[in-house]
Amino acid sequence: MITKAFWLFLQTLPTVVAAKLSVTPPIADDYFIIDYVLADKENTEDISFVVYNDRGNKLLTKNPLTSANQYLIECKNWQEGLYYCRKLVNGQQTEELQFVIDRTKSYAVVQTALAVYPNPANDYFIVQIGDAYLVNASIEVLDTKGVLVQQISVNKDQNQLLINTATWQSGVYILNLKTNKEFVASFKIIIE
Repeated sequence: MITKAFWLFLQTLPTVVAAKLSVTPPIADDYFIIDYVLADKENTEDISFVVYNDRGNKLLTKNPLTSANQYLIECKNWQEGLYYCRKLVNGQQTEELQFVIDRTKSYAVVQTALAVYPNPANDYFIVQIGDAYLVNASIEVLDTKGVLVQQISVNKDQNQLLINTATWQSGVYILNLKTNKEFVASFKIIIE
């Protein structure tokens, strides 16, 4: 069940992401919905939506029949954990959204603590931190080898940060949110 505070937090996220591709609810249990609207120049024959688990295993592929639609996906037999819904255009990934299957709601803290967009990013991305996690907060950015790329101290009145990535190499990075030096949440971002 999504709390009112979490719903209000989701409303602060940019609508441009939801206009193209969304997965709801972001914390699913037995079902989730892939909702999409294709861009004017996109052809349905060139598009596919693929869902992967956090180990990179492809679980399903959906090919759109129209320029806007929804797919209701049953996931009762899927393991709890982090999942990725990727939009592919001619086999190349153009968007990725993360969602969680969580029947015990233990992953809820990740969703309310940290949001990162756009993802994938080019020259910058925005980190949004839930108000409850702003006390003595810091963000570590690591590359896939675990090398610290950047460490950012967060002011208690600063729940949104713009991170410049213009000089970063293309690839996958991990953001770790800590409060009082204790790990709170982690998020994967792709820099193109």
